[in-house]
Formats: sequence, C-alpha cells, structure tokens
Amino acid sequence: MKTIIYLLIFSLGSLLNLNAQSDTVVVNIGKSKLFIIDSETETKISISDGVNETILFEVNESEADEAKRPSNLDIDVETDGKARVVIIDGNEEKTYIDLPEELESEELDELAELDIELEEDFNDDSAKKEKASKKKKGKKFKGHWSGFEFGFIGFLDPNNQLVNENEAYVNRPFRSWSFGLNLFQTSIPLIKNNFGIVAGLGFNWRYYHFANPYILTETAQGADFVAMSSAYDKIDRNRLSAFYLHAPLAFEMQLPIRNGKNTLFVMGGAYGNLRLTTKYKLEMVQDKVSTKEEIKSDFYLSDFEYGLTFRVGIDKINLYANYALNPLFRKTTAPEFTPITVGIMIIPFT
Repeated sequence: MKTIIYLLIFSLGSLLNLNAQSDTVVVNIGKSKLFIIDSETETKISISDGVNETILFEVNESEADEAKRPSNLDIDVETDGKARVVIIDGNEEKTYIDLPEELESEELDELAELDIELEEDFNDDSAKKEKASKKKKGKKFKGHWSGFEFGFIGFLDPNNQLVNENEAYVNRPFRSWSFGLNLFQTSIPLIKNNFGIVAGLGFNWRYYHFANPYILTETAQGADFVAMSSAYDKIDRNRLSAFYLHAPLAFEMQLPIRNGKNTLFVMGGAYGNLRLTTKYKLEMVQDKVSTKEEIKSDFYLSDFEYGLTFRVGIDKINLYANYALNPLFRKTTAPEFTPITVGIMIIPFT
C-alpha cells in the first residue's frame, strides 16, 4: 500500500558522467511523487509498482520531516528480507523508506548503482502549504495574564482623588509597590480566536510606605494613625505589607495588527484578593540611633479585596491597572480610602 503523499518530486538536470561504473541524478523536491531519472539519458528508470506509472517510492509527512532537508543524500538499497531505501543526511542520520514489494531484483541492483545529489536551490512546497494552513487556522486563543508583574500603589479618597499629602495615612506611591506572580491561567475562546474569557490564580505582595510621621496602631475603634513622639527625630521606615491570593476573571479581545505580525489586546474584568499574612515594620531615629519594631497583626486590613482590572498591550508588552472597590481597612478611625495599582508585566509567561 502506498503511504500518504508528502508533496515530493524528483526532476532532473543534466550532469556530467562522473565515472563509467555509476550515474548521478539530481533531486528536486516539488509537488507530487518521487522518481529516479538517469542523468545521462534524461529518462525515468523503469521501476514499476504494478500500476501505470514509474514511481520509485512515496514519502509521507513524518518520514519527510525526519530527513531534515539534507543538502546531500546518499541512497542505498538493503535487500535483507524487505526492500527499502536508506536516506542519509549530512549529520549521518538515516531515514528508512520501504519500497514497493513488486520491484524486481535487477531493478534494485540498477538503483543501487546510482549516486544521488540534492539541488541546493529547491522549493519545499509542503512547507509553504503547512505555513499557509497554520495562518488560515490562526493562533489559538490565549490570554495575557500569566507572568511576573510590578506596579506602584496609590490611595484614593471617596471622591476618587489621590489622598491629600498632609493626611496622616498618605502613602509614597513610588515606594509603595505591588509584585504579582500570576501562575495559573485558563483561556476560553468565545468568538473564534479573537475574544474569550481569561481566569487565573496567583499571588500578590503589597508594600505600603506611609509618608508622614504617623504610626499605625490598633484600637477598639479600628486602625488608627498616631503622631510620632517628639522624643524621636524622624521615621526612617513606616511600612505595612500584606500577602494575598489573587484571582482574576476577565474578558479579552485580541486584534491582529501589521498584517498579523503582532497582536493588540484589551482585557477588562474583575479580581479578588484573599489576604493571607500582614506585617508592619517601623524604624524611628533618636540622636542618630535607630529603633526598629516589627509587628505581625492584621491591623484591621480587609480580609477580602475585590475590584476591577484592566490590561492593554501588544504581544508581550503588557500594561495593567487594578482598582479596588472596597476600602483598604475594614475598620478605621481614618476616612475610608482604597488602593489603586498601575504597573507593567515584567516577565510574561504566554
């Protein structure tokens, strides 16, 4: 039985006779079947497979791939039980292809005397068709959420304005950082490969650096910010950190640009953060002597944070923003405020 045709043809160019005992043939990879042609007479060698054509053999896709497009081919025939052709590439790797059982022994001997040389300039039509087929099918829908990201955190008051710099709880946005490790992502296409749902699970580390000399404390009324004692000269470190389990659920639209070379994407949806740990670090200076304190407590931070997430980018360039809808503290004497994070994906996983 013939194997699946892999778009290969032998055609000839005329070559000089190298010696009296052997001929040389030129092999060109083209569109259909594989032939051997005598270069001296420019005629097909009469090897029949029992049908009305002179075919040496056909190559299926997997066998052709194993040949690795060698620049030179040596052909040999093994007659140990079953006739087959051995194709040897430049790396001395062998590919075995079975011959039709109907080949006569004298025809095998005639084939064994031939040397084969592959033309350097050939057209692999099968590769072109494979590329065109992949282009037609398009890329599989895959979201742009997983990866390692970094962002800056700001505080917004109930009017969605940045907290006034004179407030006790104002933070330093460029020293308040968010690190995200977005590990597990699932992408569900809804409309072809251009629109779908993206969900995931990862971890988020938050570091809130407070700007003014007020100390975060816990009272019966909730989290409170108390002015630093006059006995100290300044506060060197005033940082609250929290560790969250992070999960988004969003829609993503992908649009090919530059004739399909790049992909523009826009994502929007919701996210949830489950707080796992909280820690507060304080370092105050008195007469050039530092006093450090580290407290592990929740400080009335919200156990669960939920909000809106938005992303936009091109290929692996990924900008994002997360806007919390509930206050940072579930209970506080200070006015309610919410965090907003703006950042960039540093190491994308997709």
